[in-house]
Amino acid sequence: MKDSIDAPGALKSATYKIEPMAGSRKLIIFFSATGAKPNQFNFHKEGMKLPCHRMFINNGHNEWYQRGVPRLGNNVEETVETIWRWAEHLGADEIYTCGGSMGAYAAILYGTMLGARVLSFAAETTLGIEGSRSVSHIRKGTELRFPELAGYIADAKKPVFHYAGELDPIDVYCATKLKGTPNLTITTLRGVDHNPPRYIRDVGLLPDFLDQFLHNKPMPKTPVDGIVLQKEGFADLFLSAFQSYKRKDWENVIPTGKAALEILPTSEYCHFLVAYALQKLGRTQDALLHISTAKALAYENTEVYPEILLVFASCIRSIGYPSHAVELYQAIIAVDENNHRAHFGLGLSLSNLSEKTEAKLAFSKAYELSPKNPNYAKKAGRVITVSTVP
Repeated sequence: MKDSIDAPGALKSATYKIEPMAGSRKLIIFFSATGAKPNQFNFHKEGMKLPCHRMFINNGHNEWYQRGVPRLGNNVEETVETIWRWAEHLGADEIYTCGGSMGAYAAILYGTMLGARVLSFAAETTLGIEGSRSVSHIRKGTELRFPELAGYIADAKKPVFHYAGELDPIDVYCATKLKGTPNLTITTLRGVDHNPPRYIRDVGLLPDFLDQFLHNKPMPKTPVDGIVLQKEGFADLFLSAFQSYKRKDWENVIPTGKAALEILPTSEYCHFLVAYALQKLGRTQDALLHISTAKALAYENTEVYPEILLVFASCIRSIGYPSHAVELYQAIIAVDENNHRAHFGLGLSLSNLSEKTEAKLAFSKAYELSPKNPNYAKKAGRVITVSTVP
């Protein structure tokens, strides 16, 4: 640490935390994703093990870091300047940035401005896409000052490493859009959702990832390095099918999703989208083919697997196998006892089996978990009261 250069502030606040490492000339900065509470920081456990200066940042609000970081700067430029001053104070002449989701976006934006080496997991490198988290999760009224990151990556002084899960349509679209950008290495992960760090941690590779990244070495391979970037046209169709699904435009999901599957038949989430739309249109037999494929392809520890299993169970019940459906719904509830859709499906299946008492208990539980749902209320024998303002 350079005593001649004053510290820009305290070592810790609700939005950042600095952990110096005596003798190191490297500073790694971890940017947190959405939902991080004050004094909570993503990658803290892993970051604390690294032999360098460490800085953990929390945006304070879900603003995609568009207005800087509270207590570090009133805008992006001021925040970058404060980080530079911290680096000088610590004696760090090499900077590294890392993050996931919203934090990955910040790792790229701030990292390229800082001349840092960047490690990004599931960044929305284009903000404001219909159906994206930067639309649904961003704080109301936030101005998107930096809606595109491709130009920052192309002008970067150091390499940018970007990882995207092939289960997420927005992440696949953003990654494909960046294909060919200078200074960028993109890896898509087969069967992985919007949380690549969780997968990499689960298979024991996260320490190696951070170590290789910090020591300027080639990044490790994973067992599920994907091929979606090689499938021309898939990303646009996948995104379109997903957006139609979000709009409940079932008639458009089916042809668009099927066209995407012609290009990449192993996309489990695309099979799910098509199956869901087919089921909504009453085409259960056709839906069962796609949802069975999705179930066979999907990993059980992903966010989408319970969704796939719910549709599969519903199809099984609809074609006349309520006993099997009961087993499937109970399996979902065993993992997530607060899944109200599974309790409701269980109630329907038990009703098909004329097990009225057990069915009523299942419906009551669904209503307890989601009391504003009129279908749950009706099956549970409850009445939803609607308050009025005089």
